[in-house]
Amino acid sequence: KMASVKLKVSEEVSEGVLLWNASLVLKTYLEDKRRCEFAGATVLELGAGAGHLSLALSRMGARVTTSEAKCNEQAKGTTPCKCWGCILQLRHSLGRQLGGEGAAAVAVDEWVPVEEGAVRAIELEWGESNAQKWSIREELATLQNRPDILIMSEVIYNQSGDSLYDDEFHDNLVWTLMQLVKPGTIVYNVFVDRPFSFMFFAKIDELPGKPFQVQEIKEEEYDNLGLDDDDAKVFLHRLVYSPSE
Repeated sequence: KMASVKLKVSEEVSEGVLLWNASLVLKTYLEDKRRCEFAGATVLELGAGAGHLSLALSRMGARVTTSEAKCNEQAKGTTPCKCWGCILQLRHSLGRQLGGEGAAAVAVDEWVPVEEGAVRAIELEWGESNAQKWSIREELATLQNRPDILIMSEVIYNQSGDSLYDDEFHDNLVWTLMQLVKPGTIVYNVFVDRPFSFMFFAKIDELPGKPFQVQEIKEEEYDNLGLDDDDAKVFLHRLVYSPSE
């Protein structure tokens, strides 16, 4: 359905921090239609941006690990950070949302209680070459410690910086995904269709044994919040990891 107010694809919520509004579509859908899945669940969000979706899920009773890439500006001493999305921005954004303007950034790797749930922020760079630096790598070595639910909001579009398809980008994302799932893990994925977005699903389909059941959520099942138009078509999918062996 169409909302009366049109949203932009993204907006700056604080200096240098973007909010991708497709995440609000997913947030509304999960709160309205899937809330029961999150009470007591373990959740990991990839590329969490400002962290608002992770906080919403923790308020639904989930223990949420919210993740972002390293900060490329921190080593340069740039203030405020001008990254497109990074762990430093995420930590400061979570601090403001939990404690108000001027609140300190949340610490890395430390659980913070949020109503019935909890949230922690971690740095997580995608790809096999980065896996040794993951702070949660020992947790992931035990299958049952892996998340019950994964959240992916606006993370599958081509980010190569030019018009060419960056094959390595989706390869790294899918490799990372496979290190996070266990049988039964649910993946919610929302995105605005942009060049090469659907190549992610081609990569998923190429996995040996085709271990993911992929369901596109029908448009009438969620509120697109006015994002759907010729330039911003929203897609929402639910994937379930169901390996044959």
